[in-house]
Amino acid sequence: MSPQLGQKYLYNPLRHNVSSPIQVKSKRIHAAGLVKASMNNNKDVHVLSKEHLAVSLAKYVSELSEKYIREKGRFTVVLSPGPVKYLRKLVESPYRESIDWSKWHIFLVDERVVPKTNVDSNYKLANDG
Repeated sequence: MSPQLGQKYLYNPLRHNVSSPIQVKSKRIHAAGLVKASMNNNKDVHVLSKEHLAVSLAKYVSELSEKYIREKGRFTVVLSPGPVKYLRKLVESPYRESIDWSKWHIFLVDERVVPKTNVDSNYKLANDG
């Protein structure tokens, strides 16, 4: 991260004004948007709809899974409470059939202290798909 762009900016909403370190372009991508950082590194930040995020994440995780299973013989995933729902596309076609689930090692971190069958349980969410 650039020292000019402090961590506090990561938690503030993006603002469209001249003094902001991040400028918003009007171009729309998949009903979401594109934000271009105006710092020297000129990185593009894609702001995705929830649906497009889930599809993009499933594709990315599937590709990583394939790569590491080929290289290491396994794929290790550590899931934290919130983002599990964005991985829902992994249990749908075409990923459900193409991923070698037997090579996955899944760990749940920061699990809520509730029974595994509770609606708030990440274990339940991950198992139920």
